[in-house]
Amino acid sequence: MVHLALTRRALRDIQSIKEFSVATWGEAVADEYLDAIEAALTRLRENPQLLRTKTHISDSLCFYRIRQHFFICAL
Repeated sequence: MVHLALTRRALRDIQSIKEFSVATWGEAVADEYLDAIEAALTRLRENPQLLRTKTHISDSLCFYRIRQHFFICAL
C-alpha cells in the first residue's frame, strides 16, 4: 500500500464538499458522498496505477475522478 497524504487545501475542500452537500441534499447524502471519497482514497492507496496522467495539463500531476470531483496528485 502506498502512502497518500492529503494537503490542508484538500482537507478544506472535502469539508466544503460536506457542508455544501448537507445544505443542498441533507446529511445522509453528504455522508454517502464522503464515504465515496474515503473509498476512492483507499482504492488509490491499494492501486496507485488507477491514477491517470493528462500530459496536456501537466507532466507532474496525476488525476482520479470521484463523482463530480477530481483528486489531483503530485508525483
